[in-house]
Amino acid sequence: GHLTEITVEEGNTAYSSENGILFDLARTEILCYPAAKADASYSIPQSVNTIGTAAFYGCLHLEEIIIPETVTTIEEYGFYYCRGLQQIELPETIETIEIAAFYGCTQMTAIYVPVSVTEVRTTAFGQCISLTDVYYGGSETDWAAMTVDDTMDMNAYFTGADIHYRTTEIEAEIVALLGDVNNDGEFTVADVVLLQKWLLAVPDTHLANWKAADFCEDDRLDVFDLCLMKRALIEKMNDISQNVDTSFKLQGVADIRTNGDNHTKWTGYIARSESDLLDIIQENEGVSAAEISLEDIDDNAFNDKSLVIIYSIGTAGNSYSIIDDISIKGTDIDVSTVSKKPEIATPDMLYRRYIYIIDKNAVTNVRGFTFNDTSSFYQNDEKSDVVNWFKDWCYS
Repeated sequence: GHLTEITVEEGNTAYSSENGILFDLARTEILCYPAAKADASYSIPQSVNTIGTAAFYGCLHLEEIIIPETVTTIEEYGFYYCRGLQQIELPETIETIEIAAFYGCTQMTAIYVPVSVTEVRTTAFGQCISLTDVYYGGSETDWAAMTVDDTMDMNAYFTGADIHYRTTEIEAEIVALLGDVNNDGEFTVADVVLLQKWLLAVPDTHLANWKAADFCEDDRLDVFDLCLMKRALIEKMNDISQNVDTSFKLQGVADIRTNGDNHTKWTGYIARSESDLLDIIQENEGVSAAEISLEDIDDNAFNDKSLVIIYSIGTAGNSYSIIDDISIKGTDIDVSTVSKKPEIATPDMLYRRYIYIIDKNAVTNVRGFTFNDTSSFYQNDEKSDVVNWFKDWCYS
């Protein structure tokens, strides 16, 4: 119980260590977490797929262990007498909770068990005297189909806890209204981030609608609400991605002269209302609302659409930058741009404003923009539409 660090000599052909923790050479199996290591929290690396036998045996200080989805096996005695452990979430990749896996975790009050678990072996939760809540990822029928070896009441603390089943399909319709903790009318990644900050007691964090985060329906907020909230958002995003048009439709391009003091890089914005659009244009172009023309924008555009506004980098008259491609990748709008050299050069500076229209649900969870530029300054695209535009601009 006094071991705080394990080091492996360089060149060892069987083992490796990271932060004082013992792994196999490829770091696919965690073999031993030093029992007296002082950290209260530990996140298992993504490279790991197996938590070895008694890997966390007797850990004194660990209160939280984060297990990634890459882990498929927790071997026997994996967290044996890990007394400080308070709560844990098992990933959807686990099918069996092995013998004595959590035996003696005397301070563990709650555990999330995914529906993928089909068997809980003897003494898996022996002496888990504080275990009061099991959050189960399946239905009551799924729970009944799971095999739990409770011979001689060796898993009595597990089977005797309050079991919180996954909501039924009818309740799921109600859950669809949950999640909007910032009370902005939408359930997005921003709500998940806000709840996470609140649980971490980040200063000045306020939940405008805390009840919307109570996914466990127990009138309290904890890490299990956060886990269920994340899953609900992923399901929502998957549903959206299957039914939503994610194509961008160009609404207009404007050429704006600049003195070179701004637009030193590509920038992007999402406007979900006309007031958003006006604010973005005013901020970036230094014009009043009365000077802004929205004749290219459909009056009903914001009913079920959002606008994506992108400003190019400001360039001198001997080069220009244009958008080559635009798409949604994960939580970012990915923009491929290209910088080229025109046939005619001028001393002026200019940048361009692009406005695209897209289904509002397609950008609900967009968090930012990524810009990737391909430069080909020595190409004179004399026959391109862009050069024709540039010539017209030069002589106007």
